[in-house]
Amino acid sequence: DSLRSTFTASGRIATIDAAKAAPPPSPLAPVDLTDQAQVAAVMDIAARIGDILLSSGTSNSDTRAQIHAVTSAYGLHYCHVDITMNTITIFTTIGTTRKTPVNVFRVVRRMTTDFSRLSEVDRLIRSIQAGATPPEVAENILDDLSAKPTAYGIWTAIMGWGLLGGSVAGLLGGGALVIITAFLTAVLIMTLNTWLDRKGLPYFFQNMFGGIIATLPAAIIYNLAADVGVRISPGQVIASGIIVLLAGLTLVQSLQDGITGAPVTASARFFEALLFTGAIVAGVGIGIQVSVLIGVPLPPLEIIPTSGFTTSTVRV
Repeated sequence: DSLRSTFTASGRIATIDAAKAAPPPSPLAPVDLTDQAQVAAVMDIAARIGDILLSSGTSNSDTRAQIHAVTSAYGLHYCHVDITMNTITIFTTIGTTRKTPVNVFRVVRRMTTDFSRLSEVDRLIRSIQAGATPPEVAENILDDLSAKPTAYGIWTAIMGWGLLGGSVAGLLGGGALVIITAFLTAVLIMTLNTWLDRKGLPYFFQNMFGGIIATLPAAIIYNLAADVGVRISPGQVIASGIIVLLAGLTLVQSLQDGITGAPVTASARFFEALLFTGAIVAGVGIGIQVSVLIGVPLPPLEIIPTSGFTTSTVRV
């Protein structure tokens, strides 16, 4: 009872739950719904907010609900919102005798795993719903968010991916040498992918190169360790690299979209996840062939898990 009261004392609920459960707000100072410029500005703010929500992995239905919550908070209760894959379209009409269509279209450029902007937008949505943020202030906040650098530097993020790779290797039963190799491999994969992304290489080929890099260090370390009488499982290193690459795919988002009534977007995201996974498999296959060509072949696949370093405590 004490724990329950501690966690529920504030009465705070998720922003999306508040947006779906609450009736449309009655704004203290709504925009002029006969002014095309003001209506378009409100719709643009809602589309920019939807852009950040979608790029951070929010489902179509939740993004649509929060876009409606933002427009309703400014008095624009009646508008149509359509989200397909990475495009957001908001449409409404203004006027009484002569209906004037107003349309806003926005493209979500890329997915991201930096959730600091998502937290800021969540606070902005709550503030708009509370009637505390006029459109011009909301627009300035979004401009600042767009120009704001990421909360953590690129090397901090790369080290984080390295820790993920090393942890997965330990979870799979790898010893200290395997964990260190997996850590360095993950760092190398993410460093190369970051550089390739800046050069504009499509994500498919980034995953393929990542699969190659996930394989070659494992083959080299396996053969070097075998020469000195140390036995390791290269499959654990390769698996950790694959999981680091898979972590950015949107399989959960695609399934959520399908369940909540966005089958077109769900199908596109699911196909995208399969395609990029195929790129990783292709990269691993190329890496295996290259390891044979350079004289450091991998051993046959082992289906018996190793024991020793990894205990239940280490896995936890």
